[in-house]
Amino acid sequence: MKKIALCSILLISSIMAHSQANWTTKAPFPGTARHHPITFSLLDYGYVLAGVAGAQAGVGQDSYVKDFYRYDPINDSWTKLADFPGAARGFSYAVTNNGKAYVGFGISSTNQYLNDLWEYDPITNTWKQLASCTCDARFHPAFVSTNNGKLFVGAGGSATGNRKDWYEYNIASNTWIKQPDLPGETRHHPYYFGIGTDAYVGFGHGSVFVPGFRMTSTNIYKDFYKFNTLDNTWTKLNDFPGEGRVAGGQFDNGKYGYIISGENEQHQNFANGDFYQYLVDTDSWVKQKSHPGNGSRWATGTFVIDDVIYLVGGEDASGLRLNQMLAYDLSTIEEEEEEIDINVGVESFVNGTKIQLFPNPATDVLTVRIDSDDETLISLFDLKGKLVLDQTVTNSETSISVSHLDPGMYIVQIENEGVLTRERIIKQ
Repeated sequence: MKKIALCSILLISSIMAHSQANWTTKAPFPGTARHHPITFSLLDYGYVLAGVAGAQAGVGQDSYVKDFYRYDPINDSWTKLADFPGAARGFSYAVTNNGKAYVGFGISSTNQYLNDLWEYDPITNTWKQLASCTCDARFHPAFVSTNNGKLFVGAGGSATGNRKDWYEYNIASNTWIKQPDLPGETRHHPYYFGIGTDAYVGFGHGSVFVPGFRMTSTNIYKDFYKFNTLDNTWTKLNDFPGEGRVAGGQFDNGKYGYIISGENEQHQNFANGDFYQYLVDTDSWVKQKSHPGNGSRWATGTFVIDDVIYLVGGEDASGLRLNQMLAYDLSTIEEEEEEIDINVGVESFVNGTKIQLFPNPATDVLTVRIDSDDETLISLFDLKGKLVLDQTVTNSETSISVSHLDPGMYIVQIENEGVLTRERIIKQ
């Protein structure tokens, strides 16, 4: 029997960030080290295809490739398959739907923008070319699969610049139709994933300057949007609570979305291998354990097998192209989630500062413990968004009276050095 109810799981989601699960090293990718590998998983195998090969950024000639490899997690081994029949390419992506993979877009070895679409059947190990997108050819788009037999492509860079258009591909009819544009600014290299019948897209690199994380001008974004494929409408979600980001990896496990690695608002690798989980029910982000290595990876690839995430390829902070592969068991996060006693409260990190809120549920007093002497603003909202408490704290431990509040669930907003995070507590 689970020790806590679903609502309690949501309340202590930030504690999941401190899972004791470890990143492990797997058999390295046997092909030439590369950035922008095309990656996907099917039938308990992982696949790596194409990308931009080379030894190190700025050294030697880039090579757009079309080689194709399959990874067996049981034996931790790789098998080289026949080359992809389409054009060699980089800056391209893949998704899966109903047991098949779909690959398209990018830039060819002759520097042509692409709008083609290919289907891979792992049972027969064969490729089939499908109808090309009626959209402009592009690289670095968002490419999303939803569980109602649809694929979506949008944003990206084209011959005329950054895009924000959005197109739907119907697998059954092999046809494309245009849908409403992605809100916000035009952009390329966004993060994206699909959960259920919804597509999620955000962040990325655009042409319009906006206030950045360090209060400087930047065109690396942190806005985030949901596309409802049932009524073809967009919803603006909460901005990412940390620094804007671009050019990393993304995936989902059917329940949560994840983004990993990439570059910051200065278009430089993060100091750590940033890894975040997106909670659909609360429109919030939870920091997970950073992957090891020389900072984050630019243009890395990911695939998921049996709830284990595999991270392969990309470039590290020195510009070295990688064939090392790392793995992380996502199920350990959820297992620890079930074992947590909610009375220990909520633990979070804001801009590197450890913050604890306890007990949870709280009856008369909520204690806030902050591992910092910097000024921190604590705001409490009810579920209708009404501000019910606003207090600035500078002490390492502060007691806040909540005895006057009605019983129920509240959102605690914590602001430290301009960075926001939100947690949920229960007032008994």
